[in-house]
Amino acid sequence: MRDESQPELEGTQRVERRRHPRVRLGGGALLFVDPRRGLIGAKGHLVDLSEGGCRLTFRRHVDANLAGRVRLSLPGKAMWFPVLTRQVFRDGDGWTVRCTFGALTTKKQERLRALLFELSLDRGTRSA
Repeated sequence: MRDESQPELEGTQRVERRRHPRVRLGGGALLFVDPRRGLIGAKGHLVDLSEGGCRLTFRRHVDANLAGRVRLSLPGKAMWFPVLTRQVFRDGDGWTVRCTFGALTTKKQERLRALLFELSLDRGTRSA
């Protein structure tokens, strides 16, 4: 299975197929989903973030294709987002969950874009 965080190779040039670029970072994640059997909560880590969604890691299994909400915690910031768990796979002794964001309000979209822009500036400063 191909890692979607890596661009696909065609010939000798890399072709990025992602709609929104990901920002790799760390942070906390608190996910709540409702799989008809009752609310499930999972506390874990934020691996990466884009305008379209996020990748999270947890110690417990969470089913794919569940609607829920995630609280992403970064230094000095915390935001809640509606999500749909798209892909779930075993990753060492835990689970990786790829989520897409649900219908975000205009205000939430603007806050997310501002956060991603700020993170990209911070990363550029550190690498310079």
